[in-house]
Amino acid sequence: MKKSAIQNIKEHEFRTDEHLLLDANVWLYTYGPQATRSGDPNHIYSDAMTKIITNNCKIYMILPILSEYIHVYLDKQMEREGIHKGDLKAFRLTDDYKRILNMIKADLIEILGFVECCSPMFENDKACVFLDKFLQCTLDFNDVIIEDFCASNPKIVLVTNDGDFKNCGIPIITANNAMF
Repeated sequence: MKKSAIQNIKEHEFRTDEHLLLDANVWLYTYGPQATRSGDPNHIYSDAMTKIITNNCKIYMILPILSEYIHVYLDKQMEREGIHKGDLKAFRLTDDYKRILNMIKADLIEILGFVECCSPMFENDKACVFLDKFLQCTLDFNDVIIEDFCASNPKIVLVTNDGDFKNCGIPIITANNAMF
């Protein structure tokens, strides 16, 4: 397996000409509920986000990251508020569910204001490749798609705290010490 070019986010100088894909965990550390922001106690990702935006780096968003962000945000906010969803279909009809979705929507509207949404190619052949990679049990299915997107777009660097990407062979910027 090819070793990734992994850079420490604390030492990285973000430049205007950089193209970045921010993983769901980075978005959750910076635009998620308080329960996920506590995963960034030294504000490393928050500080990096400020530099990324200040330096007008090109930021991309793909559907697997957006989906994961929404799912984790909802679960963490419900957990934080002591809400047990039980029957999810019934919970979707409650005011608590709608209130939390409006919180997510507000954060997503801000995020979508400075990202470029794009979609990786997804065809039957590609789906089979993703499934084969997923069955190797080294990455979550969404992570397989993220890895493929970065590998297919060599100018894009993944910003993540997810150690599963350590041996993917794509450029990464992280604060996760286990990846060095």
